[in-house]
Amino acid sequence: MAMCDGGNPRVMLIGPERLFYAGLLGRPTTRNLGGIGIYVAPEGRIAVQVADGPDRVGSCAVVPAYTPHTIRAEGRDILAVKIEPETVDPDGLPGFIRRALATPEAAGIVEAPEAVARIRTAHADLAARPGGACPDSPDFDRAFFGAAIAPRPMDRRIRAVVRQAPADIQAFPSAEACAALCELSVSRFLHLFRDQTGVSFRNWRAWKRARISLAHVNRNPNLAHLALDFGYPDQTHFSRSIRNIFGLRPRDIVAGSRRLDIRLTDGVLPPAMQPPAVAGLSRS
Repeated sequence: MAMCDGGNPRVMLIGPERLFYAGLLGRPTTRNLGGIGIYVAPEGRIAVQVADGPDRVGSCAVVPAYTPHTIRAEGRDILAVKIEPETVDPDGLPGFIRRALATPEAAGIVEAPEAVARIRTAHADLAARPGGACPDSPDFDRAFFGAAIAPRPMDRRIRAVVRQAPADIQAFPSAEACAALCELSVSRFLHLFRDQTGVSFRNWRAWKRARISLAHVNRNPNLAHLALDFGYPDQTHFSRSIRNIFGLRPRDIVAGSRRLDIRLTDGVLPPAMQPPAVAGLSRS
């Protein structure tokens, strides 16, 4: 990935509903992310294998949330956009994403030259303007997809849980705490959560916890301390969970993120967990 004049091509935007990563791909094993994934190479092509399907090669890939897959690129870097599926109306997604999600066999490489060009342009604009915050979801969508994506209709109680997720990192949050917030029994809450979001609470919780840890990857953190900060029982559980989700060990993610310009949306982390302002990491 070529260095842009006066900027940094390695950027990560972290908002509560969207995520964008431009940086080293590394050599991940199978990954299983909780966001709808759109992958584009900064230049050249990528290869993707979804679940047990065949290897496919092209310029753009779409992978449903919570679906095991592997990604390879001709270069060292990748552009990846992640959309939290519980935050968007499936019928309002861009056509190339909607078509890929409609049938499992359509997931993987898609023909979307306009989307590839737009994502590459959005990345170039970010790289040329270092610093700042992650834009809110409508502005993010306009930059990467050309229009804001309509939010998903959702029961107000489940919406409150989804929005409040980062408020208590240690509990993050337990099913019992969420059920109490909704004034429901635990079993009724778990059923309603899956019905409204399309995913089990357990899988959603594991993904959200791992996702939030990305805000700290270029702090050269003590991994044992980071594991406890985010509510994992110990470093072993933390490392296993991160590798199962991202396909890389935490130490490898940290090693590949030293030059990463991380930009957060306000409210992604509670105040006590906000990373300090350090070289290469920008905050609003």
